[in-house]
Order: sequence, then C-alpha cells, then structure tokens
Amino acid sequence: MQKTIALRNKVIFAMREFFQSQDFLEIETPILSKATPEGARDFLVPTRKENAFYALPQSPQLFKQLLMISGFERYFQIARCFRDEDSRKDRQPEFTQLDVEVSFNDVESFQSFIERMFQHVMKKVMNVDIKIPFERVEYDTAIAKYGSDKPDFRYDKEIVDINSFCNNTNFNIIKDAPSKRMLKIGEKISKKEFKVLEEIAKKNGVNALFYFVVENNEVVHSNFASKVGEAVRELIDSQIEKDGTYLITANKYEKASQALGALRVELNSW
Repeated sequence: MQKTIALRNKVIFAMREFFQSQDFLEIETPILSKATPEGARDFLVPTRKENAFYALPQSPQLFKQLLMISGFERYFQIARCFRDEDSRKDRQPEFTQLDVEVSFNDVESFQSFIERMFQHVMKKVMNVDIKIPFERVEYDTAIAKYGSDKPDFRYDKEIVDINSFCNNTNFNIIKDAPSKRMLKIGEKISKKEFKVLEEIAKKNGVNALFYFVVENNEVVHSNFASKVGEAVRELIDSQIEKDGTYLITANKYEKASQALGALRVELNSW
C-alpha cells in the first residue's frame, strides 16, 4: 500500500512536470456546482436555502470549456470527480482523473502529445523507455477482434465470425441469430468455470453461451454440438487448428461481441 501511494505521488509529480514544460496552466475548477445531465446520478449537497442543492462534479467538463472560451488555451488539472452509480471493479463513487484541454488542436496532434506525456512519465518514474507512437486500433476493428473499445492485448485470443458455418443448422437459437461469434480460449475448463463464464455472458446481453472442446480433431465435450453436428464438423475441418475449448455466442453483433469481450477480460484474470 505504501509503495503504491508513493508511486502515485511520483506519477502525478512527473505529469505536472511535463505539462509545465509545455506551457500548460494547472487550474482548479469548482467542486460545488449546478447539476448538469451526465452519465450517472449526481451527489447532492444541501445549501443553506431550503430545497436547494449543489451537485458534486462528475467531471470538470463545463468549467474547462468556459476556460477555453475565455482564452486559456492550455489547461490541465488533477481533478476529483464524483459519480453516484453502482459499484463495480472499474467504478467507485469518487476518483481522481487527469483532465486536459487544448484549444486549436486536432486529434492526431493531441494523441501524439499524450503519447509524449506517457513517455516522459515512464522514463522519469520507472526509468523505462517506451516507443512512440503507440499502436492504433480502429473502433470497428477493436469490437470485431476483441469485443471492446478498450481491448486488453495481454490476452492474445481474438474473436472470429462463424456465420457461414451455422446458417444451415436446424438449431434455431443459433440459426435465427443475426450474428454468430466464437472465441478460442485454449485451456480446458470445468463445468463450474463454464457456469461462471455463462453468467458473465448473460449479464452482457446474450441469452446463452455455447461451448465445445476439441481433442485430436474431435469434439469430446459440448453443450450443443449434438444439435449442430454437421456445422461444428465443418467448422473444425476448416477453421480450427488446435485442440482447446471454444466459446460461441449468437445474438446481435454488438451484444455477441460485447459478451465475448467480457469473457476475454475475465479469462485473463484466471
């Protein structure tokens, strides 16, 4: 815990050092403000006037736009933000974010600037040289291959379409779905582990998760292969190169992709 807090301090110091060298102004924006529509509910703070409330900021968005309008062309802030939403591993009611705004800039220039900031921080704090520019992935490619707009590249398995192999089956749950997608996870999993993955898939919008296990070019375990035997055989012969466990979702493209993307993240933590 102490090492983590000390590391955080060094990272923030290095960020400030970089922005100061680039002629940015660090400006604190108000904490007590008017409620504005955003992605989560506001935390409300009562005022001295009856039935009147302040709202804690979900982000400094409104204030930094006012700063840009008023002539502050380069602004940054280590900002405290507050969002009243359900707790998850990537959500909490209050958090700190680096908030940056630049006037008269385009996307490529800004991305390059942030890359140089990361390069400076990693060298200053960790004495690690990182290469820039970073790899860029188009949104459509990220969804198609990884099921997420923030893909985790530490887990190299990619999602693939298998629509052409399932359209001739009589198993209507799969046949009637507009998109059929598959993820190879390599390792064998137990029934208990599959149940965990199935629940995650359902929470991400699909009605069912299917799987089959291949050993020596044959299906040895499955919860649906007997109903789509010819389609799975064709799939194995044409697209499956190695033994392992394969997960399939059938739904709308976005939901099928999102579900398998969530499973990629979960499996990477196992």
